[in-house]
Amino acid sequence: MSDTGRAQPADPRTNTAVKVVLRAGLGLSLSLLAIGLVTQLVSGHHRADQVRMFALLAAPTAGGKILAVGTLVLALTPAVGVLTVVASWVRERDRIFVGVGAAVIAVLAAAVAVGALH
Repeated sequence: MSDTGRAQPADPRTNTAVKVVLRAGLGLSLSLLAIGLVTQLVSGHHRADQVRMFALLAAPTAGGKILAVGTLVLALTPAVGVLTVVASWVRERDRIFVGVGAAVIAVLAAAVAVGALH
């Protein structure tokens, strides 16, 4: 624990890795969303199309496909951040936190599975 009473990661590279993952995911998703929006506007297609998560490439326009993938990247970025932290805990052999991280990943996977059924 630090002087502030907060737990500090055993490996400071973990914070760096998570920051890189989150920033890269955000940057990629924002780029895709901007490109998709511009593509939609330039093509004259000014309405939003509903796209199912497991049928992203079924969007009727190129801009819609790019927007759908950008949204998916944005949604998956925190999950990849969790996986990054869990990988660090595995390397550190911190079984308790690996278990907690695995539970979080299981809940996320269950949410995706339930969403796929509806």
